[in-house]
Amino acid sequence: MLTWPKARIEICGPLGAGKTTLLNLLAHYGAKPIYEPVQQHPYLEDFYGNPPKFALEKCCFFALDYLHSLKLHSAHESTIALDASVPLLKAYHDMAPLRMDERLMADDLLDGIAASLPPADLYIHLSADTQYLLKRIARRGRDMEAAVSADYIEGLNRRLDHHIGRVASHSRLLVLEVQSLEGRTEPESIAPVIENINKTLHMALEANAGKAEQTTLPLAHA
Repeated sequence: MLTWPKARIEICGPLGAGKTTLLNLLAHYGAKPIYEPVQQHPYLEDFYGNPPKFALEKCCFFALDYLHSLKLHSAHESTIALDASVPLLKAYHDMAPLRMDERLMADDLLDGIAASLPPADLYIHLSADTQYLLKRIARRGRDMEAAVSADYIEGLNRRLDHHIGRVASHSRLLVLEVQSLEGRTEPESIAPVIENINKTLHMALEANAGKAEQTTLPLAHA
C-alpha cells in the first residue's frame, strides 16, 4: 500500500503522450486526480477549426481552469496529481497563432499564475519523439486532432523541453519515456512505475525539508 503525502504532482507531455492515462493510474494507486477539461472546453473544437481566431480563448481557458483547480484543492491532505502544468501551458501558448497583443495578454496571465503559486513538488515529463506521438494521436482517432502536423508536434516538444528545463532547476523532475510505457495501461503492469513515482516524490519532499531546515538554522557564535 503506497502512502501519498500532502504534495502536488504535475504531468507534462506533448499531445498524445498519455498524460491522462498516467493520471488514471496514479488515481488507482491513491493519488487525487485533477483532470484538464478537454471534453468540457468550450473553445477547443473551434480552435482546431480556426486556430488564429480562437487561440487566445483556448489558451486562457486552460490557464484559468488550472489556477482554479489548484485553489479548489489546496486544502487536500494527500497528493493531488494533474495532467496539466505551467510548463505545458507555456509550451502550447508559444505554439499558438496569436497576434502580438494577444500574446502579451496571455504572457501576463501565465506569468501571473506562475508567480502566485509554488512550483509542483514533482514534475513528470512524458518524453517521446514526433513520429511516435503522431502514431499515438492517429490511433486514438479524435476528429479534431486529425490535422495536427509533424511540425506542430516537433515545435511543441522543443518548447516543452525549454520550459521544463527552467523549472527543473528548483523542483524535482522525473523523465519517463513514453515508448517504454506502451501497453502498460493496467494497474498491475504499471505498478513499478507508480512505485518509482511515489518514491521520487517522497525524496523530493525530504530534500525540500532539508533545505528549509538549513535556511532557518541560527548562526553559530564564534
